[in-house]
Amino acid sequence: AHTNSGTITVSGASLTLTQSGTTPSFTNTGAITIGSGLTWFISGGTLNQNAGSISGLGTLDLTSLTANFPAGFTNAAQGLNVNNVIVNGPGTLTNAPTQTLTLISSTINAPLTNQGLLVVHGSNTVNGVLTTVAGAGSVIRVEGANATGTGTLTVLNGFTNTAAIELTHANVNQAAQLTVTNG
Repeated sequence: AHTNSGTITVSGASLTLTQSGTTPSFTNTGAITIGSGLTWFISGGTLNQNAGSISGLGTLDLTSLTANFPAGFTNAAQGLNVNNVIVNGPGTLTNAPTQTLTLISSTINAPLTNQGLLVVHGSNTVNGVLTTVAGAGSVIRVEGANATGTGTLTVLNGFTNTAAIELTHANVNQAAQLTVTNG
């Protein structure tokens, strides 16, 4: 287990954190800043964003891990990519206006507020409340693609849509599907 309670600044080059072994984890209670045009790649294990901040104009790229956001997380400044990730709350995951949140084969166990472009590839499930915000440029794009197959978004707790929903494909022969199971 690793813990940051200080300051990490990603500048000059992107940073990769690959976690492996028995129950690997990275817990942040400090300040992490990702520089413009740079990416902090995290793969494997668990990311615990218990307090502190992740900020900057770069991108947070999460792959094949569990991400815990007790206080919530917004991509108001930085980009966010989620690939084969389980995102837990109880805090809200917010895709801010003018931002793009890409979900690839992931599960969101937290409230999800979409104010920007939410792109869905592969099979994804939202177990928390999904909220779209009218007038904020909010779009949910479920997109089939050769690399990820059918684009599927399953929303377990229903939602009221006040924005645009696009079911599309990047490649011929790949479908897009939205399923709302309750509400």
